[in-house]
Amino acid sequence: MDLDDKIYAGYHTILAKNINSEHGQYLAYLFASPNWRGQVRSAVNGVKVYSVTQSILNNVYVLLPPLDEQKQIAEYIICAVKPIDLAISSCTAMIKKLSERKQIVINDVVTGKIKVI
Repeated sequence: MDLDDKIYAGYHTILAKNINSEHGQYLAYLFASPNWRGQVRSAVNGVKVYSVTQSILNNVYVLLPPLDEQKQIAEYIICAVKPIDLAISSCTAMIKKLSERKQIVINDVVTGKIKVI
């Protein structure tokens, strides 16, 4: 998870300001985790759009190990995710290339450059 990633907020969004910027990367991964999100989901109200209130967030547990452990955890996740991100990027590029080739074949068939038996 890159700190420079763009995010989009809706009407039901609570903005939290990180007082200690040293926790940033760790907290980004923590807040994306199924355990933390599960805590929030179990307390929210709403059918189509969840209403997350400040009182709900006040009752959610945040695990904050010592700062050096947070850094180690974040670095471990970054290293573990890197090969996965590279594989996804490679597959995405391959899918794009195959889609382009598919379109070329379709165009060649439609224009009569290739005969289909």
